[in-house]
Formats: sequence, C-alpha cells, structure tokens
Amino acid sequence: MRSPKAWATLVSVLLVVRAHGEERQCDRASESCQLDQLEQLEQLDVEGPTEVMQNNKSISTDAVQASDPKKLGLLFLFAGLVLLWIGTSIKWAVDGSLPARLALWGLLPEAFAAISVPAVVALLRLKREPTPVLLLRAAVDKRNAQQLGEALRVYGKKAELQALELPYNPEMGEEGLQQIVEGLSEAELALEELDLSYNPQLGAASLTVTKPLWTSLSMLRLVDCGLQEEALKGLASEASKLKINMLDLSGNCLTGAGETLAEVMEAPLLEDLAVANCALSLEDLRHIAEELAYTSLRSLQLAGNNLMAVGVEVLSDHLPKCRITNLGLERNALKAQDLQC
Repeated sequence: MRSPKAWATLVSVLLVVRAHGEERQCDRASESCQLDQLEQLEQLDVEGPTEVMQNNKSISTDAVQASDPKKLGLLFLFAGLVLLWIGTSIKWAVDGSLPARLALWGLLPEAFAAISVPAVVALLRLKREPTPVLLLRAAVDKRNAQQLGEALRVYGKKAELQALELPYNPEMGEEGLQQIVEGLSEAELALEELDLSYNPQLGAASLTVTKPLWTSLSMLRLVDCGLQEEALKGLASEASKLKINMLDLSGNCLTGAGETLAEVMEAPLLEDLAVANCALSLEDLRHIAEELAYTSLRSLQLAGNNLMAVGVEVLSDHLPKCRITNLGLERNALKAQDLQC
C-alpha cells in the first residue's frame, strides 16, 4: 500500500503529463491554424488576380456593351447623312441646278455655272443678288427656249438683267427666240445689250423678232446672223427712235444695202458701226461716206470688204466733215500708198 507521499508524487506527475499534452495540442492547433492561413493566402495569391482580371473584363465588356448602341447610332446617322447628300446631289445634277448651287456656295465661278439653260434657270431662281449679264453659248434649243423665256419673265426683274448674250446656238430657231423675247417683254426689262451673233439660222428673225427690245438697247450684236438688206429696212425705219450706241452687223452679206445702212446711221446715239466682211460694193461705200457728216459715228469698221484705192478716195472726201476717229480698213485690197490720199 502506497503512502500518501507516493500518491501525491504520482498525482503531480500525471498533472505535468496532462499539462504537457494540452500544450502540445495547442501547438498543433496553432500550427494547423497557421497552415490554414497560409493556404488561404496562397489561394488568394493565385485566385485573387484572376478574379480581379475577370472583374475588370466584366466591367470592360459591360462598358463596351453600353457604348456600342451610341457608336452604332452615330455610325447610322453619318451613313444616313452621306446617302442623303448623294441622293440630293444626284437630284440636283439631274435637274441641272447643281452648277448654280456650287456657284452660290462659292465652289464654282458663276461664269462657269451658266453651262445650260436649267443651270441658268436655277441661278436666277436661287440667287438673291443681281445677275446683270447672262451668257449662254451653244446651250439654247427649241426644247428649252420656252423654259428660259419663262425664267426671264419670272426672275428677270429680280435679277436686274441688263445684258443677254446668246451666241453660237444653232438649235435656237425663230420660235425659240420669240419665246425668249416674250419673257423679256413681259418682265418689263429695260435690256441694254443683246448679242445673237453666229446664229445664221435666224436670218431676218434676229431683227423682226427682237423689235420690242430695240427702244431700250444700247448695244446690238448680230454678227453672221444671215441678214440681208430687206431685214435691215425695218431697223432703218425705226432709226430715229433708237438708243443704240453700238451696232455690229459684220459677217452678213449686205451687198447693195448701202442706202439702207445710211438710214440706219441716222440713229441719234449711234457712235460705233461695224460692217466688216459684209461684201459691200463701191456704191454701198459711197452711200455710207455721204451720210457720215450727218451722223454721230466715231468708229466705222469696214474690214474685209475688198475695198481698193478708189474706195479710200470716196471715204477721204467725207472724213474731214465727220467725227470719225477710228476707221477700220484691215483685210482689204489696199496698198500703203493708197492710204496717203
């Protein structure tokens, strides 16, 4: 039987062993806890960036998805505007108003915009500033002359048109010219200059049809219009009422029309008369020379009429009595000594 001391010793040893066991369990628990923490940290190190990247990717995708409708909307809007511009340009090109619009926008000189009757009509309709001069070369025909006449009637007054030049329009006949003159007359335009040169198909119509405009004209050009003496008689009968300052009848066959030309020269304001290349005879020249002293002419162009020395003698007898300061005798059968008389 053990003594009380022995029992006390045994109990002490057991307590120490138990305490040591508990301490080891705590150490193991602590180590296990640390291992768990390390594993969690490692897992965070591995999974953390991936998750962040995934989150960023998700945010970026959401942003793109959010911005895509705006970009698509802007893209569709731009495409729509481009198509609208193309369609409008095609429409303007078809109706002929594109050159006029380019001129009004400052992208094309106005002189280059008047390339066709539709372009001129559009220019008169759209332009707010005056358009004092209209030039249409090789553009007017029997189909669009009515369109031009109507535009002159409606917009001519607003445009303050002063000069109309229609040279080299072989497809413009008498009917077309009539429609244009009617438009000018109905607009009550005081047209100052009219040029119908190089339209031999017009013949006498270049004078008979334009008669309503004579009283306001200060310049009339009818070069190579197929005129003959008979057509000039109407102009000669109205000479005293004319305000014409410059008359160009060059290129017309006026053989035998000397007396009629002399009557035309009686126009009170006429200062410049051109009858070059008109096949004038010596008798025609004599009628013209005799009338010089009673006219206001300062310039007389007689080039290309096959004049010889005798013709110069006829002129020289009357030149001192007139106001002529410019006498054109080019392309005639003259020699230097013929001009010394």
